[in-house]
Amino acid sequence: MRGFRANYNTITYNYLSYRLKIDDNSKDIKIPLVPILLKHLDNETEATGLIDSGSTNTFLPSDFGEILQLKPLTGKEAVPGRGAGGVFHTYSARLDQLSILKGREVIQEYGKIEVNVLIENGSIPYVILGRDYLSRTFDIRFDENKNNVVLRRYFSTKA
Repeated sequence: MRGFRANYNTITYNYLSYRLKIDDNSKDIKIPLVPILLKHLDNETEATGLIDSGSTNTFLPSDFGEILQLKPLTGKEAVPGRGAGGVFHTYSARLDQLSILKGREVIQEYGKIEVNVLIENGSIPYVILGRDYLSRTFDIRFDENKNNVVLRRYFSTKA
């Protein structure tokens, strides 16, 4: 039920797992993805978020900036960033709401947050959930043996 905030203390998400074969070698790929809901003004869209423990900030692909009609914050129209894929350009925007979902239930809402929107189309396939918000609310444990990520809620935290 959307809009209802479930009272979960521990939430587990299975990795997206697959085997990538390159030439004669293969490699197991495990990606910690979670369903999310983005809202801004009268616009909302469901998306997939990648929990990235190496990212300081939350990043949105340019398509979501357009869908949600996000506008750059004054003085933050072009902010360079650096990641695993190299240098990229973003703008900072204020997002009305980002919700973490489990199934169709909202387990955590973050309101009026600053996010970085990539300027180049196709730069990233997912919303990148960095340490800026998720880590303030949850202790995050990546379990490679069980192919999942576990979010354990801190009890004395305000999101």
